[in-house]
Amino acid sequence: QHGTLSADGSKISWSDGVVWRRAPKPGDLSGTWVGYFDDGSKSEYVWSIKQTGSTLAIQNMGGQTARSKGRIDGNKVVAEDFATRNGKLSSDGSRITWTDGNVWKRQ
Repeated sequence: QHGTLSADGSKISWSDGVVWRRAPKPGDLSGTWVGYFDDGSKSEYVWSIKQTGSTLAIQNMGGQTARSKGRIDGNKVVAEDFATRNGKLSSDGSRITWTDGNVWKRQ
């Protein structure tokens, strides 16, 4: 078996017809995020995310203390210590939509 790397470095085409594609790098989620409920109304929560590689440290910036460790894998966001653990990052990186319908918007 031998493989050929594409000119842009995004894939390897193997002699048996199999193609490996480079996984996208995780977006940088570091910064301030404002929460919105599923009905579109703004929540009282403002979140700080600090990202190191694919690892996240998530913390509420006011009110009751809430924090979680997390990770990002492609467009999948996981907050390991929250009741709603799974979210999806928008293609432009400006929103995280959680499975409970809440949305965090980047500020």
